[in-house]
Amino acid sequence: MMMAQKRYVRITSRDRPGFVEFHFSLDDPTLYLEMILPTDAFTEFCRSNQVTFLSDEEAETVAEQQAKWRYGETGNENVTGEP
Repeated sequence: MMMAQKRYVRITSRDRPGFVEFHFSLDDPTLYLEMILPTDAFTEFCRSNQVTFLSDEEAETVAEQQAKWRYGETGNENVTGEP
């Protein structure tokens, strides 16, 4: 039996009128796809995937993890606070 994967969204930009740029991830918010969708499609995407939006604090933790990897340090912090 396959366990359900938690789905995360982090909005990165709304600078393009009518579009939303965002990161979408499964289980691990530090591994994501960069996506762009029209606003209505984004709303439907989030609803149908039952996403969890990353808080500002969680997004900052993701950015810190990326910086650690980029500059040669690995971190073990759990972004979502789950075991």
